[in-house]
Amino acid sequence: MRILLYLIAFTISGFCVAQTEIQTADRKYDPNIGAITFHYPGQYFSYPILSLNSDDVLDLNFDDFSEGLRYFSYKVFLCDQDWTPSDIPVLEYLDGYETNEIVENNFSFNTRAQYTTHTLRIPNDNLRLKKSGNYILYVWDDDSQEPVLTRRFFMVENRVLV
Repeated sequence: MRILLYLIAFTISGFCVAQTEIQTADRKYDPNIGAITFHYPGQYFSYPILSLNSDDVLDLNFDDFSEGLRYFSYKVFLCDQDWTPSDIPVLEYLDGYETNEIVENNFSFNTRAQYTTHTLRIPNDNLRLKKSGNYILYVWDDDSQEPVLTRRFFMVENRVLV
């Protein structure tokens, strides 16, 4: 009986340690990540808002100051009005793959600190959004599976012309 209790306690504690709390706010989880921007291309101070069924895109850029090239993946989550993840199935709000890799990166050149700039465009060939609402972009490190950053953005639907 004692061995069974130890096994249960070990399993539960291991699960709790392995899970990192993902927040639905704009957050940076990794200290090696810097210079995060999320905006319309060329409009660095724009809000991250997309119009449904338009050609609007948002660019996510961030610098990784770690040694060597790291690989990152991302997901997009639909949220309720209070930024809690929605219960709506992924297939109802997403057209494409649920999980994707960030493949565009550039190495620093003639700088004192070596870093890699990673770029992601939303929507893209692998991901299209089908519903208006509040969204969270979640990025994580492929090797460690640890979260790197989260960013909020909005998808609006124009229903009335003014």
